[in-house]
Amino acid sequence: MKEIIIKLDLMDIFSEVEEFGEDNVEVESVGKTLKEKIKTEAMAKLSEYVLKSYKEQLKNDLEPTYNEILENTKNELKEISKDFINKKVVVTNDWGSIVESNISIKDLIIQRLDKTFDIKNEDSEFMKEVDKIYKYELKKKIEDVIYEIKKELTKKIETETAEKVRAALFK
Repeated sequence: MKEIIIKLDLMDIFSEVEEFGEDNVEVESVGKTLKEKIKTEAMAKLSEYVLKSYKEQLKNDLEPTYNEILENTKNELKEISKDFINKKVVVTNDWGSIVESNISIKDLIIQRLDKTFDIKNEDSEFMKEVDKIYKYELKKKIEDVIYEIKKELTKKIETETAEKVRAALFK
């Protein structure tokens, strides 16, 4: 058998005693308060113990079942995914004309990825995007360099002009 230890703060029991003047009322009040305090603490401890023991028992009982369900679900999802990826489909164009037939989704994905990321073919979509980014970045760098050169030249021209004007005025 498991022991349940209940701790009571007895200072709470006597707080109501000071409010009453009659001796009988004080004893009854302390008794009622003590009973209520013991009852409340006992129920709290008992509930805590019962919940803890049931929680452990449920975990021990349900964990193997949960793991089995999880494993079965994982296996079913793998099987469904495998079936889907190997499914044969018909590919049509925008007007519904058959472009390719009896091709698996896996082969279709591989085909599209090869086409998209074809770095050997300069006309591939991937290379076109890389080219756009490169041209944009190159253009931006050139513009930045031109701006800096322009700024330096403007400053130099202004400085030299000011010096020549000063020199001409104070000669």
